[in-house]
Amino acid sequence: MPAISDLAHAASVLAELGALAGKSDHGATKSLYGRDPDGNEFEVMWMVPREDWGEHERRAIVAPLDIEREVARFGNR
Repeated sequence: MPAISDLAHAASVLAELGALAGKSDHGATKSLYGRDPDGNEFEVMWMVPREDWGEHERRAIVAPLDIEREVARFGNR
């Protein structure tokens, strides 16, 4: 996704459709997981601007994604 706000919008749309399967914070990326009508799972992600990777430049995490917090943190980047 081009901006974290786009990822937040995608989360809303997937949730409305009953297709949101999960959300994860991987440090340098923020991910949503969805299911299509055939049951196939897919990922939609936004990459944090490189200058903000910090400790996540060389390590990935798997943590719950607080999309509202990330939108507040990154705005429309």
